[in-house]
Order: sequence, then C-alpha cells, then structure tokens
Amino acid sequence: ADSLALLNWLNRVAPEIRLLVVANYRDDERPHLPNELPEMTLLPLKRLSDESIADLSAAMLGPAGKQTALVDFLVRETEGNAFFIVEVVRALAEEAGQLDRVAQVKLPEHVAAGGMMSVVQRRLSRVRPADRPLLELAAVAGRQLDVALLQNAAHEMAVAAWLMRCANAAVLEPQATVWRFVHDRLREGLLSELSAEQRRALHRRVALALEAAYPQAAEQAAALAHHWGAAGDAAKEARYAMLAGEQALKTSAPREALQYFWRALAVFPEPPEQADETSRLRMTLLYRLGETYFQLGELREAHDNQQASLALAHALNDQKAKASALSLLGALLLAQGKTEQAEASLQDNLTLFRSLDAPAGLAQTLRRLGGWATSCGEYARARQFHEESLIIAREISDQKTIANNLNELGRIASNLKAWEESARCYQDSLMLFKALGDRGSAALVLNNLSLVFSAQGRHAEALQFCQEALAVFEEIGDRMATTLIRDSLGSIAHALGDDAQARQHFKDSLAAAMEIGLTPSAILSLVGLAKVRVSAGDREQALELLGLAFNHPACDAEGRERGEPLLAELRTVLPPDVVEAALERGKTKDLNAVVAEILGEK
Repeated sequence: ADSLALLNWLNRVAPEIRLLVVANYRDDERPHLPNELPEMTLLPLKRLSDESIADLSAAMLGPAGKQTALVDFLVRETEGNAFFIVEVVRALAEEAGQLDRVAQVKLPEHVAAGGMMSVVQRRLSRVRPADRPLLELAAVAGRQLDVALLQNAAHEMAVAAWLMRCANAAVLEPQATVWRFVHDRLREGLLSELSAEQRRALHRRVALALEAAYPQAAEQAAALAHHWGAAGDAAKEARYAMLAGEQALKTSAPREALQYFWRALAVFPEPPEQADETSRLRMTLLYRLGETYFQLGELREAHDNQQASLALAHALNDQKAKASALSLLGALLLAQGKTEQAEASLQDNLTLFRSLDAPAGLAQTLRRLGGWATSCGEYARARQFHEESLIIAREISDQKTIANNLNELGRIASNLKAWEESARCYQDSLMLFKALGDRGSAALVLNNLSLVFSAQGRHAEALQFCQEALAVFEEIGDRMATTLIRDSLGSIAHALGDDAQARQHFKDSLAAAMEIGLTPSAILSLVGLAKVRVSAGDREQALELLGLAFNHPACDAEGRERGEPLLAELRTVLPPDVVEAALERGKTKDLNAVVAEILGEK
C-alpha cells in the first residue's frame, strides 16, 4: 500500500519535473492494478511468440540458442512466459555445468526449476482450501476445463462462483469460450502433490462424471478409456477404447483407431478353451483390426487379424461374424489380384449372408462382388450387384454403404466413358462422405473425379483434385490410396506433357504397390510407364511392358483398358513382327525382376 501511494504521488508530479516512470507487474496476480494507478498508461505485454522465444534464447546462449530442438523445448515448457524461460535456461545451465553447453546436452523430459516451482506454489496457495478438491479433479481431467463434467462432480458447490474464485487467484482463466489453467505448470503442481491412490480415485470420479454428463456421446470414448484405465478398471477401459477406435475410423483417423483397438485387445487374455464373452470381444476387436489395416493398405496384417477373427467366429459358431470375416477376406484377395479366389470366397459369403438376418453384411458383400465384377470388365453384372446393394443400404439407412456404391457406379460409368453419369455418381457420393465426416473416402472420390476430368481434357482441375486427395491420404497414413493417387498424378502429368514428372509418379506408385502387395495397381503403373517410354521413343521397351502386364494373372479390366489404346497406336507405327516379338519377350519376363530394374533406373 505504501509503495502504491508513493507511485501515485510520483505520477502526479512527473509531468512537471520531466520524469519517466516505468513499472511492471503480473496482470494475472493483480488484474485491477491499472484502476489503482489511473495516471499511468497501460502497455499489455502478451506471452512471447515462438520467434521471440528463439531470440531470447539466442540472447542468453548465443547462436546455439536458436537450435530447433531447444526452442521447441522452451516453447513446450514455458508457453512464452518470459520469467519461466529464464528459469528453465538457468536450470539447464546448472545441469550442463555452464551456460554455453546448454545447447549441447540431451534435453530432459521436463525441467522443475526452483524459481518456477516457487511461483507455482505461491499461486496455488491463494486458492481456498475448500476450493482445492474440485481444482485437483479438474487438473486430473486436463488443462482445458469441461464445465459440464465439473458440474456433475461438484455436488452442492456452485461451479460458476468457484471458477471466478480460482480466476481471482490467477490459477484459472477464461480463454475464448472455454476455461483452462493459466499455465500447465499450475496443473502439474497440483498433480505432483497427489498420491497414486488419490490419482486413481480422482480418475474414477472424472470417468463417472463424464458418463453422467455425456451418456450418449461417442466423442468422449477416448477420454473415458484414459480415465478408466488410470482408475484401474480394465474392463471399462477396453470397452471405451473399442468405442474410441470406431469413432476414430469414422473421422478418417485409422492410425489412431489401431492404437485404441490394440489397447482394448491387450486387456483381454488369450481366449480360454471354452468360448465365453471374452472370446466374443476378442473376435470383434480382431475383425476391427483387420478392417483398419486393410483401409491402410497393410494387407498382411489385415489378413492375419481377419483369420484370427474367423477362427473365433467358428469356435463361437457365430454365423454373422463368420460371414463378415469371410467378406473382408474376399476383398483382400481381390486387392491382391486373386480374382478367382476372391469370387469364390465372396459368392460363398453371399450365400451365407442371404440365409441370415444381416442386411448390412449382405449389402457390403454385394458391393464387394460388384467391385470384383468391375475388375473383370463385367460391367452389367457389376451394376446389378451395386444396385441391389444400394436398395438394401437405403432400406436400412446405411449412408456409408450408399456412398460407396455410388462411387463404384461412377467407376463403372467412367470405364464405359459415360462421363456425365460418372461425374454425377461421384458428386453424390462425395456429398454423402463429406456429410459423414469421412475424409479418406471423400478424398478417394476426388481422385476418381480427377480421372473423369482428365479424360475430358480438364487436366488443371484434375490435378487440383488429385493434390487435394493426396494431402489427405498422406496425413491419415492410407498407403493403399496414396498408391492410387500417385498413379493418377502420373497419368495427369503425362497428359500435360511432363514425362519426367509422370515417370517419377508412376515409379513411386509402382514401388508402393509392390511393397504392400497391390499387384493390380502395380500393373496399372507399368502400363503408365509404357506410355512414358513411347513418348521417349522406346517403343519396343513399352511393348515389352505391355506384354508383361497383359499376361500377368493380376491384370484386371482397368489395366487392359488403359493399355489397349497404346497397343493399338503402336501397331500402326511398327511392323507386326516387331510388335509380336516384343510382346512375347514381355510375356516371359518376371514381374519382380522388371520392377527392380525400373526402380533402379536413374
């Protein structure tokens, strides 16, 4: 109080004696100070930006202070609080032995600098003892506060008043439309004082409050899996981890989904000799794992998990689960170019599904049979399969299967060069996938639309669609789709006359297709490379590639339709005996050897 009185007096006389007064204070600890010093001009200073943190670090440590790893560490540990930055660097210097060695030593996971801890403990001591228990629960729940959760956990306490008291103590703050801890160090300070038993109990309270606040919200499944796991309830952790995985699949996050499915599976021991509910849960999780790996183009892992799921379905005599596993195994065979085996598997599966009351599975299998018929060039039959699947999907309001069928019908129309019909089907499919929030499937449709545009000479628009789709697939880690996009980019580059770029895209696609076992896609890339070789004047080498492609068991209708116009063109410029001899040489070549040679070319 005395210091403020003196400062107020100085402020009044400063204009008369040409005196400049500069002061600083923590606005979170004394938010109303400007009202007590009305003559002073307020200059709010926000926390330092990442760039400014790098500048301050360099000012203390020299050029080495701008090393990316060190700056990222300071950003994470301090969130731009200048005092904390100095304290962290001081603590690192003590650990390194001297200031100029800070940037050379291995950075720790966290730094508990004495000055920082003093600030944290002083700040927390301002919270009323009666408000502390709910603050500890909020700390366990996370940096950002969930007010609905707190209201369910607070019992008789008025949460709005509690929030204001904690804000006045500079521990919590409103940020846009949410509340959060002013600094994560404050939350960590609370957690550090809790025993293991207290933490488990608080995680349980958080989980129960979440269940009460969001009884039907699948979006909370990941948080519930975390809190029930930390509370020591393995069964509930597994249940919510499975739901979190399914939610991640819906939002095109298959890598994240895998983590949740494996987490749930780890809770259950290997199935006992006698089938029970645990076996049923394992069976479902193994199916989900196979489905997710297939989406990512990791076919071996998809096959292994699906076979394990099928074995449990047999043991449990669960016909629906058996049919679902067989349907996905049929799709796996088709992706590998094993068309005859795929047809046999899917037809057997169709018979099984028709005997069951499982419309969703029946629609899925019909759709996969449509894909098989398209790959064989049997477009009329493919259309019948897709239209029957579409009828069933609409009856049960299965929007994803509807969208998938529309996409496949667009593909059939594209193969028949019915461009308007194809674009219409693709656009309807795209609209549905966007409404579902399925970014991966929407990106796949964008790729298909790009092929339609490219075929119509609209290469610039096609390229834009392809690049947009590629960015999505690379982000979510879908290797199978990325392989297809690279092939499409090769075709567009070739159409635009950029054969160097086309060659690189086709080689990238070829390498990825061979690595993950997508042999039909590898054949497509070989045909693309044959086109590039014709442009370079290597006509006989192009014919050899066509001979290999057309005679490989995995060559489907799409591969032939892409290559036959090129073959017809070559027949018009080369003698028949030269053409036939080159095709025969191609027939005798080994796919793996040719791929290795192509990928080794400069």
